[in-house]
Amino acid sequence: MEKIKEIKGRDFVDLWKQHSLWVILLMGAYAFDTLSTIHFMTRGDIHYELHPLVRHSAIIFGPVIGTILSTFVFKSIVALFLALYLKQMRIWVLIAPIIPAIIAGYINFS
Repeated sequence: MEKIKEIKGRDFVDLWKQHSLWVILLMGAYAFDTLSTIHFMTRGDIHYELHPLVRHSAIIFGPVIGTILSTFVFKSIVALFLALYLKQMRIWVLIAPIIPAIIAGYINFS
């Protein structure tokens, strides 16, 4: 069985040096999605949220804290760790979520 590669502090530095623009764009897209989801939930109803993690987190922790935890923090951590682990697909792991996050943010503000 293949040994799982250990992620070291140097990997974070390499990720930032090589792809800092994409990391910043990803965080910006997640921030836009988070703010728009908070706007949507405080003006409407939490139960209309389609994403189950975001919906349940907002029900448990409230529409602001729950949305920040699930939409921004959790998705950011997952994307960054996937980018660290999947070195060959790193750029795609960073780029792929940007477009859906921006579209979701736009829809939530509409």
